[in-house]
Amino acid sequence: MHFAWRPRASLRAFCFLCVFCASCDLQKIADLAGEAPSSAASSSASPVAASPSTSASAPPTTSAAHVAADAGHASSAGARIVTGSTDPAALGPFELNRKALCRRKNEAVWWSGWVRGKEGGRLLVDYDDGVKEAIGPSLCQRHGPEGTAVLDGRPVVGNQDFPGAAKYAAGEKVRCARQLNSGGNSFFGAVNEVKNGFLYVDFDDGPKMALDPSYCPKRAPRADGRDVNGGPGRPDDVKRFRVDERVACKSGAKDLVGTVKGFDGGWLLVDYDNGRKEAVIGSLCLHATEVKF
Repeated sequence: MHFAWRPRASLRAFCFLCVFCASCDLQKIADLAGEAPSSAASSSASPVAASPSTSASAPPTTSAAHVAADAGHASSAGARIVTGSTDPAALGPFELNRKALCRRKNEAVWWSGWVRGKEGGRLLVDYDDGVKEAIGPSLCQRHGPEGTAVLDGRPVVGNQDFPGAAKYAAGEKVRCARQLNSGGNSFFGAVNEVKNGFLYVDFDDGPKMALDPSYCPKRAPRADGRDVNGGPGRPDDVKRFRVDERVACKSGAKDLVGTVKGFDGGWLLVDYDNGRKEAVIGSLCLHATEVKF
């Protein structure tokens, strides 16, 4: 006996068998029967959850944020900005809970912050101003006492301080410590530039550094043009010196030899042999005969 294939009757019989099956896919059934499901049937079908095997085999989705970040552009990912390329091999030198200087959002300005973690080939940095970022290590430098940060060829010393640095201007004379524990030693120089929350100081004896503004009190010259060294001076400290006497005085980190040209309260007015002129407190000077060169 020969039975003819009747698509519609076969479709109804197949669906009857699958009526209690939650995974019945009307589209696949229609494909087998050579018919498209009606719009009513399509709209009433419940979404079917992917099986575990299907989910496991699906390729991972790469978000636009990560694509942009890997390309070196800033984007947003959760609470942290995501910036820069991943580089797990370059994370090693950065220690947790240590300071770093980073080019946040890949900008030209360097920002100071704390390394709080490492994730996905990036540093998790909490900046001093509250911003949080996941940033590629190529955009950061170690900073702090154990750090080796360099800005525009200048070693960085101290903390970033944008408000403090804004109080200075290029050309101002300063007298700065070059390290945190300077032992009282300070060096004369001038502000070359105010940048990245630091003072770019050119020292009179040669070095050029990027310094924490708090390391560099301004050197306000007197009306006679002399730099003030120390103070306030005590008149009793200068009584043992006389005009035209040769003296050796502590000027910054150096002992300079010069000649006393006069007195002003508790200061000696000294012209040094190297050309510098100071009003220096008597306690920083000795008679030249007391010093062995």
